[in-house]
Amino acid sequence: MELLDALPQTRLSAGTAPVPPAVALVTMGIGWAGVLSPATVSALSAVPERQAGLAVGSSWTFHNLGGAIGLAACVVLFRTFASGRLTTELTRRHQATGDWTDSVVTNPGHATAVLAGRTSLPAADADRVFGAVFSHGMQAAMWLLTAVSVPAGQSA
Repeated sequence: MELLDALPQTRLSAGTAPVPPAVALVTMGIGWAGVLSPATVSALSAVPERQAGLAVGSSWTFHNLGGAIGLAACVVLFRTFASGRLTTELTRRHQATGDWTDSVVTNPGHATAVLAGRTSLPAADADRVFGAVFSHGMQAAMWLLTAVSVPAGQSA
C-alpha cells in the first residue's frame, strides 16, 4: 500500500494542490496501521507465551529503529537534492550562493524571507524558487520510500 501512496508523491511540484498529498499521507497512515497490528500478532504468535514480552519489545524496538533510520535517510536525501536544486535555481537566475543557502533548505518556514533578503529576487520569484527546491527534495524522499516499499510489499 505504501508503494501506491508514495509513487504519486514523486510527482509533487510547487503547483500541486494540497489535497492529493494529504489524501496520500492519510492513506499511507492507514496502510501502516494495517501493517503494525499483524506484525505485532505475528511476533506474539511466533514465540512461547513466556517470551511474549520479549517478542513485542523486540518487534517495536526494530520497528522504531527502522523508522528512525528511514527518516534519517529521507532527511539526508531531501537536503541533498533540495540543496542541489537551490544552487541550480540561483545560478540560473544569476544570484550568488553561499553558506546562507543551507538555512533555506533546513528552515523552510523562513526560506522565502531568507531568499528575498540574500538575493535580488522579488518575493514572488523567491517563493517560486523555494517551491521548486522543496518539491525536488520531497520527490527524492518519496522515490526512496517507493523503492523501499517494493521489496517490503513482495515479502508481505
